[in-house]
Amino acid sequence: QTLMLDICLNCTLEEQINVEGMKKAVRELAPQLKDDDSNFDATRDELKKRSLIDKPKAAAPAAPPASAPPAAQPAAAPEVKK
Repeated sequence: QTLMLDICLNCTLEEQINVEGMKKAVRELAPQLKDDDSNFDATRDELKKRSLIDKPKAAAPAAPPASAPPAAQPAAAPEVKK
């Protein structure tokens, strides 16, 4: 639980976590933790590596269509006589 919580609380906005994958991987990795937690950081890093979702590479942003209509002009305010 501590491994999973540490990853979730310290991930960045750009990182996406596969929670189901994390649950499976933690069952394999948790028994490797030593009683004195001397390998906690390494085990956590391995769990994080297994749990992150690879983002697809971003495609080039689409250009606006060549025949885009011109922006509408705001209506002129009526003239106020004093």
